[in-house]
Amino acid sequence: MKLQHKTIDKYLNRWGTVDTNYKNQEETDTAITIVIPCFNEDFVDTKECLVSLINSAKIASFNTLVFLILNDYQGCDASVKKTNQSFKEAFGKFNKRYTNIEFVLIEKHFRSFKEGGVGFARKLGMDTALARYAALDKPEGIIVCLDADTSVHPDYLSLIKSSFNQHVEAATSIGFAHRLDNDAIVDYELHLRYFINMQRVLNLPYAYQTIGSAMAVKAFDYAAEGGMSKRQAGEDFYFLQKFISKQKIFQITKAIVYPSSRESDRVPFGTGKAVREIHHSTESYTSYHPSSFKALSDLPILINKSYHEEAHEHLIDDVLLMYLKQENYLQILSKLKSQSTHLEQYTKQFFLWFNAFRLFKYLHFARDHKWPNIDIESCLQALFVEINLQYSQDKRTCLIKLREYDEQNPYSWDFNAMQV
Repeated sequence: MKLQHKTIDKYLNRWGTVDTNYKNQEETDTAITIVIPCFNEDFVDTKECLVSLINSAKIASFNTLVFLILNDYQGCDASVKKTNQSFKEAFGKFNKRYTNIEFVLIEKHFRSFKEGGVGFARKLGMDTALARYAALDKPEGIIVCLDADTSVHPDYLSLIKSSFNQHVEAATSIGFAHRLDNDAIVDYELHLRYFINMQRVLNLPYAYQTIGSAMAVKAFDYAAEGGMSKRQAGEDFYFLQKFISKQKIFQITKAIVYPSSRESDRVPFGTGKAVREIHHSTESYTSYHPSSFKALSDLPILINKSYHEEAHEHLIDDVLLMYLKQENYLQILSKLKSQSTHLEQYTKQFFLWFNAFRLFKYLHFARDHKWPNIDIESCLQALFVEINLQYSQDKRTCLIKLREYDEQNPYSWDFNAMQV
């Protein structure tokens, strides 16, 4: 316990961005703290999120604290400040005492556009939650990320708490289901599930969804892994990769978070931007070619042969080999082998190098050199063969099938399956 406190204190002293104005007079024994960034949000949309949390808290038998991070930045459009002020006033009228849950508005005016991204807003809320757990002597307290335009299942809070009680892992990727208000979001969610399930077919260790509104972490582990990134976008992906790379993550497979399908220009990439681009495009939505994934089935050969110093290049797909050579992989593997005392350690070291970031680089390389992206329908047909699902011409039917499949098939990486 002393080590946990030391780690938390070290993080807060060096990296922490804590709202010192927040003081909870009653010091309630909070089990879950939820952080919701709010930038240029209409409170009508956020109210739906908060009401769903209130309903979930009625079922839960513990206290939940919700930080709403109302933020803007110096030089932002005057309309943002006006919307934020309206949000603040509407929240003030809405907020009161509720059963098992408390809402706290934290205002933050960032110094610049670069600083004022969603990552920094999440970090402010999560660091403040961490500091509070430290004061309450609760290093196992749970910090949850949510978005202002989401809603949640009535079992949301109870299931998160019970799932952490049942798992030793530090963080979780929470099941989600976008609200299907338009065809664009159907395409995008199909892409997300196709992308992850093709990795699972290949038994890749980082095959977990990284959705900013659907993740949670224990307070101590949040500090131990360096906290939330300040990035303007992709902060969720980078954050969860810290835990995925160390196999410190589990899944809540039930879809208990319902993200919005709205278009957005708040961030340079992500759901809102993707929905906007799909909606305004006249082309079919595309994703990575199945063959670019299938080429990765040669990785176990590469790992095993290179560890035992056997010839392997003639056994590896040509595009994958071209990419690996571009990355000077032989030198990398030699270094990894010198640091490994057995094959399992070598395999894990390999995937710390060929990680989720490098996977994206490879897929883009394969797209540009051999296998261009193809329409999402063709991608799904290939995936459904791999996972033994009956393909449908109706994309919404396919999405429902994939949601059910993901809920019923929790994933964990199997080292033994990497052997050849």
